[in-house]
Amino acid sequence: MKKIIILAVFISSLFGMDNSKVGFSELAKHYISIAKEADKVAIGNQRIGHTIYGPYELEHNATLRKEFETAKAKEGDFCKEFFNDLLALKNIEVIPPVVRNVDYNNTTLTKEMGACHKMGMDIEFLNTIPAQTEPHYPTKFSLWKTHILNPKKENLLFMQSYAAKTNYYPMIYVLDKGLCKQAISKQNFNFKYDKQLVYEAQVIGSFNNWEFQLIRYKGNEYFIEIADHGNAGNYKYRHIRIWLYGDNTEWRVEKPECAKDFYKYIGEK
Repeated sequence: MKKIIILAVFISSLFGMDNSKVGFSELAKHYISIAKEADKVAIGNQRIGHTIYGPYELEHNATLRKEFETAKAKEGDFCKEFFNDLLALKNIEVIPPVVRNVDYNNTTLTKEMGACHKMGMDIEFLNTIPAQTEPHYPTKFSLWKTHILNPKKENLLFMQSYAAKTNYYPMIYVLDKGLCKQAISKQNFNFKYDKQLVYEAQVIGSFNNWEFQLIRYKGNEYFIEIADHGNAGNYKYRHIRIWLYGDNTEWRVEKPECAKDFYKYIGEK
């Protein structure tokens, strides 16, 4: 049976819709404006065609660098175009959620999730939440309809939000309603322990100032993270990290398709 593809990632807050063209929130636009004025930029992963090239590999492998440059000349530089458009706040459509930060028994959430609502998505997933998180179960839920894994098939992007003293820890999943229906029909089904349903679930660190949004760009869907890492380098630089994920990433959160770190000089503290 085909596995349900699941992504779990810690983030902190969502963009809002503020216009019909580019619906980034004021906070997201503030982070982007800092990135736009950066004095230093460190390039991370870069997607050329269907291949993702990491910075370490490109730096230490001359053959790979040659392959990369040849592919870029042929396929174009997708990541460069994306970051140019993002910093200019153009050509990017923000996809709003069906519901945002609602209770699990919310009527719209229940209806739109279909069989996936019966999978116990209101419980902790595989004990991946940090020990300091209280309580150890999600308290609010958000949902998007998405084609991020298959342009011809609609899936669900579902977010659990876990409360904590200083942060909250959302976890995101991409679910297939048809596969959910198959799963709950199994005898003695228990989502938390039925590993056959899990393709991949990984977690990264949380930041209070982390923005997330499902977007549409060049006809395809992606999700984007914008993280404000605060000051770096003995407080000389403000550090903004921007990562883009799509179906090319194999849903491994440490391997975005496009990544850049932006550093704006702010002087000594």
